[in-house]
Amino acid sequence: MKPVSLPVTNGSGLTVSMRVNFKTGSETWSVTGSSTTALLDNGKTFVDSPNLKAAVAAQVSSSLSAEAMLSAGGMAPQVRDPFLRAFVQDIRVYHTKDHTNRFIISEVDLFGGAGNLSPYVRIYVKNLTTNIVVCSKQLSLPTPAASADVAVATFITWLQANYQTLVLTDELYSFSNVLAYLTPDWSQLATIPYGTKLYTTFAAGGIHPSRIYDDGNGGSDYLDLDRYGTRINVPADGATFDATIVALQDTVGGATSANISSKAHYANPVRLFLSEGGHTDANRFVPAFVELQGSGRTRTEIRRSGNALAAVIQTHVETKVRDLKIISDMDPQYPDHNDPVNGMCFDPSGYQTRFFRQKWERVDFVMAGTNAGQGFGCGIPSGALIEFNACRAYHERTDLPGSTYVATGWFFHNTGPTINAPTIRPSTMPSRVKMVACGSSDDTFEAIYISTLERVALCTLELVDCDNFAMLQHEVLSGGEVITDLAVDRVGWDVVGNYAGPFRYKDLDGAWVLAAPVGTVITGALAATIFGTVDSLGRGAKWIKNGSTKSLGARLGDMTGNSASLTLNGQSWTPTTDLTSASNTSITDAIFAATGVQLTQVDLRLETFPHASPRRRMRNSTATTIPKGRFVTRVSRGHVELAQVGVIAGGKVTAGGTGYTSVPTATIVGDGTGATATVTIAGGVVTGITTTRGKGYTNATVVISGGGGTGATATVVIGNDPILGWTIRDILAGGDDEVITTKRIWWEYIAGATADGGAWGISADGQLSFGAPIKLGYAIGGTLTIA
Repeated sequence: MKPVSLPVTNGSGLTVSMRVNFKTGSETWSVTGSSTTALLDNGKTFVDSPNLKAAVAAQVSSSLSAEAMLSAGGMAPQVRDPFLRAFVQDIRVYHTKDHTNRFIISEVDLFGGAGNLSPYVRIYVKNLTTNIVVCSKQLSLPTPAASADVAVATFITWLQANYQTLVLTDELYSFSNVLAYLTPDWSQLATIPYGTKLYTTFAAGGIHPSRIYDDGNGGSDYLDLDRYGTRINVPADGATFDATIVALQDTVGGATSANISSKAHYANPVRLFLSEGGHTDANRFVPAFVELQGSGRTRTEIRRSGNALAAVIQTHVETKVRDLKIISDMDPQYPDHNDPVNGMCFDPSGYQTRFFRQKWERVDFVMAGTNAGQGFGCGIPSGALIEFNACRAYHERTDLPGSTYVATGWFFHNTGPTINAPTIRPSTMPSRVKMVACGSSDDTFEAIYISTLERVALCTLELVDCDNFAMLQHEVLSGGEVITDLAVDRVGWDVVGNYAGPFRYKDLDGAWVLAAPVGTVITGALAATIFGTVDSLGRGAKWIKNGSTKSLGARLGDMTGNSASLTLNGQSWTPTTDLTSASNTSITDAIFAATGVQLTQVDLRLETFPHASPRRRMRNSTATTIPKGRFVTRVSRGHVELAQVGVIAGGKVTAGGTGYTSVPTATIVGDGTGATATVTIAGGVVTGITTTRGKGYTNATVVISGGGGTGATATVVIGNDPILGWTIRDILAGGDDEVITTKRIWWEYIAGATADGGAWGISADGQLSFGAPIKLGYAIGGTLTIA
């Protein structure tokens, strides 16, 4: 800032200097005399001159205007290079590790002209903080005719016609995942000759901090912003939609090129307004920040063009889609496929720089005709957020035969290295799929199918008001694909929110752990190796699938020369041979021989259930264990017992009798057991009766005797216990655990159930029975329904 000089009455001058830091808003100033001696400095406030104030205000206003002008094109205020000032109309740098890092345009090259050279221009962006070139772009004019020199003006005309906005990518250098969107004034190339290499410093090429975006300031709020920078109206004439998507795609190089458009980015989303009627698409990639807006899902639809076995559209990046229907009639292909891989999210150091955001509102995914495939398919990358509001997925066909592909509405899997794709980066951050008021009219298939391909960062499925689903299924990929240390870690998804429908859990490899009888004292150095922690039921935490790399033998390895032991109830087993290839059974047999304690292998697979499902934590009020997979009834606040049939549900005094001087004895006589009764008297008359439940009664009478009176009679009512819910784990006597209270249950969770057994009731002790005379529900298509 230039000093402000003011005259004073004695003829000597005062010089006032003020410097403003436009980044922090702070200012410093000083007043010096003609001898440059400081008279006043920052913090002294007793100078009060209208002339001084006016002069300083004018200078500050001028500087602020200059700052606004300098930052308008995306360059930092320090940049004074006239070529870059004119050449760079705007620039934005995305997916940086930290938007506080400094970035510069480090080099601009222009080559070509004499000697029949095809002209090209190269532009580089460098992270000045790390001193690494993070993205670049080279544009070359197609090779000219022989012996033709191409004038700069011709090259400029070609650039202006084809590259109004230029995307600089990471493929030539660091694979940093950084992208830069540059809006150039190509005419400025006429001011520099062919053969020019412009190397710049920070002062010459600095990019303004407001144009540097990491996920925090360039993506995390995308779903909450209802704005767009460019609007494109698409008529319903069939082919225009497909052509529009193609026109928005750019060949920019790099692994992510199919998903990038130079015309769309966070600061300038492009929204396609699809008019009412039918549109067609040939499996195109919808680029990042290109959004689709229909006229309503009953009025705007997108169908496949051609017969290719591929999804109708692919949305692998940031987008929003609203108010339309996407239809696939090619079995088993998706209406929409969305499978961004983690390679698009990370820089070479493994730091995540990109996070996917998508929102779908009032969209129908329709599997038409004979299509028995999936409506929306998505591999969830690290740190992703995908939202569905009032969306539906359904099949037109009703038979839905068994197929190689799962007939499902929504299919989500987590992302990480697998046997077939070992180079995929593991997810390092949690991801979330949120579904609000979504549903499906299908009633014979899994409406939502979630899959664990690899146990990496946990994915969350949040369901809010989504009860209209025939099934929610979670499958762990089998065949040795998912290898975990702990059995609980085989589950890569947490289902939260509220969901009262049936849930199916598939893990063909099982969640196998080692179990000891309840109360066994487990000690010794080897306990941590094969048990890990032990729960109240004597089950360990370690996954010990037989034949896997986590079996008991594989965990113990070569024990030759070993002195460590496993001690059970004071008796020790000390292996001294190579157990690497030994089976689990041979090892438990050896432990039994040494300790007298029989260990078992227990599959905890069917103890997995969504947190979104209704449940209550209850205490077992009986003296025996309530087994898992049984129905229970509430007997008092917070207490349950096994639900019983033939219980005494209450009694009624039918005659009070006379002459009772003391309380008579009441006895329930019948073919069941355990029921008792007591009566009350007043004025020599029996006035009331109280009963306990018992079980197993089909007939029962009440006998009243003693008390000095006669003539009192009573009857009892026989019924079944009302079902509160069912147990997902054993509940020890006096212990407490969760009781699941869903009214639709996948049959495998209930002891004695079959997939299509028809009407069912319960026998004694909460056990399901298809032969029970009193029916409580139906088992059809694998789902048990409690009426």
